[in-house]
Amino acid sequence: MLPIHVPVDEFTTPDPVTANEDMTIDDLRYLMEEHGIRHLPVVRGDTVVGVISDWDARLVLGLASAEKLHVRAADIVAVAPLTVRAVGCAEQSEAHRSRLVRFVNSPHPTPAFG
Repeated sequence: MLPIHVPVDEFTTPDPVTANEDMTIDDLRYLMEEHGIRHLPVVRGDTVVGVISDWDARLVLGLASAEKLHVRAADIVAVAPLTVRAVGCAEQSEAHRSRLVRFVNSPHPTPAFG
């Protein structure tokens, strides 16, 4: 397979809408609906710690209202997303060949764990 040289910044959002770990499911769904997006990077300070999709948020909707109120972004976030600098090319990461990659245009491409 020939490498494809696609600059990451051609398919990322330069200033994405983000969520924090303490946001409720209703807050997350509101942000997604308000901005017409399906994925939210979750940040702790300036560091991307994960990604939440609309699918992740919809799964929680099956809970009773009282239970749903206790769920926060930190409870459903997909942790340790692959992040790359916007100035790079997608093929710089071997991971994109073997699994779904959610690229986040982050000035700090090292995800936090913990």
